[in-house]
Amino acid sequence: MNSTTIPIEQTEVFHSFGYIPTKSTCYVFLVLFAVSAIIHIVQSIFTKKYWLIPTAALCCALEAGGWGTRLSSALDPMNNMGFKVQMVLTVTAPTPLLAINFIIVGQIITLLGPQYSRLSARYYSIVFLTCDILSLVIQGAGGGLAATADDPTVGGHIMLGGIAFQTFAITLFCLVTLEFFWRHQFQRPVRFCGNVPTTNGIITKKLLVLCVGLVFNTFCLYVRAVYRLLELGQGWHGAIIETQWLFNVFDGTMIVLAVYTWNFIHPMFWLPETAAAKSDIEKEMNEEG
Repeated sequence: MNSTTIPIEQTEVFHSFGYIPTKSTCYVFLVLFAVSAIIHIVQSIFTKKYWLIPTAALCCALEAGGWGTRLSSALDPMNNMGFKVQMVLTVTAPTPLLAINFIIVGQIITLLGPQYSRLSARYYSIVFLTCDILSLVIQGAGGGLAATADDPTVGGHIMLGGIAFQTFAITLFCLVTLEFFWRHQFQRPVRFCGNVPTTNGIITKKLLVLCVGLVFNTFCLYVRAVYRLLELGQGWHGAIIETQWLFNVFDGTMIVLAVYTWNFIHPMFWLPETAAAKSDIEKEMNEEG
């Protein structure tokens, strides 16, 4: 049956989304994420920091896929599969991007002084990257189950658990990072690191710009995580999930701002070279004292 011969309210897409995705909006977000992905790939090759490809570029690719699927649903309102696919892609996409923040803070700790951090730079990255990967696995498993099962309820609950865990990890990340900067500012080391001098590392203008980008990026990802938590908490047909502008603003826009933050404030251009030179700082910490 041609969707133009029946009311929009009776189409499969409307039944799933609660609305028909606006085509122009889908085009805009699709292009924005595709462009950012290309820029991230070029920047990673230029700086030889290839880890940005499976993080920032991957996030953009997944988001572009999600918005492309939303566009296909707008073009074919009788195709119900698009809702499940875009849900899986847009829920899991930001997780690789979050890993960049964990890596950057680990490098900042190395630069400014590991004595101000409760965790060494190495363990800092290990702990939070593990949380990131675990949340991605949980969200992916739930998303896959929701996309293939006749009843997506169980898969949705698993996805919700993954997002809740991710939100907890971001909250913990913010708290320990804030404590690190507070201790650094007032020169209150939390521990002694063997032969590492407890001098106060300098926050240069370039590093300050990077920190501003880090705060803004984390804020965007946190807002998006809370939105998704509330959205899925209401189920597949709640008021939040069926309100298009909320998704456009608190998911799409937040992630666009987050990915372009690292395009304009690229970590390798703004992080002082001395951070890389101190990558072996853990040896000076005598295995945590």
